[in-house]
Amino acid sequence: MRFLTVVLGGLLLARFLIVPVIDWQNDTLFGLNLEKGQLQKMRNLLKSEAQLLDLAQAYDAELSALQEVLFNDTELLKLSVQAELMKTISAAELSVRSFSWVFDKDGPHRTLRAQVSYSGSFGDSIKMLWTLDASPRMFRVVDSRHMIKSQKKDSLGTVEGFLTLEVYAVGELGGYDGE
Repeated sequence: MRFLTVVLGGLLLARFLIVPVIDWQNDTLFGLNLEKGQLQKMRNLLKSEAQLLDLAQAYDAELSALQEVLFNDTELLKLSVQAELMKTISAAELSVRSFSWVFDKDGPHRTLRAQVSYSGSFGDSIKMLWTLDASPRMFRVVDSRHMIKSQKKDSLGTVEGFLTLEVYAVGELGGYDGE
């Protein structure tokens, strides 16, 4: 009987004293391993700080270069884009039949899409597309359809053109100050 009491005491001691101490040690070791991993990540980040700053400055330089090609995101953006498109189309001696904005999407840069229909000489239509391509601003032609009529030996004919253009705009760049 005494032997059974000693065994029971040992089991109770193991259950209520030794097992909680082992669980506490395991939890503490697990927490220390997590903190060790986070510490290593922080050390790696600190080692690469100079490289990350260089990348951020290079990114800002690229954006600054693109700012010359993209439109400025202002309240008058749609009016300025439409005026520039109308000027380019009119300069090519084409007549605009309709102009409408398809969508205006915000994001890291603002994306605008416009549909334009025009008519005139097919040669003038090609000239207008070349002018858009040579423009200092970025116009992305999403869709271009032409219905050519009255083609002759000395003329490419008349055209009814449908053009979907996309333009991009960015706001003022703040620059990265390293903070």
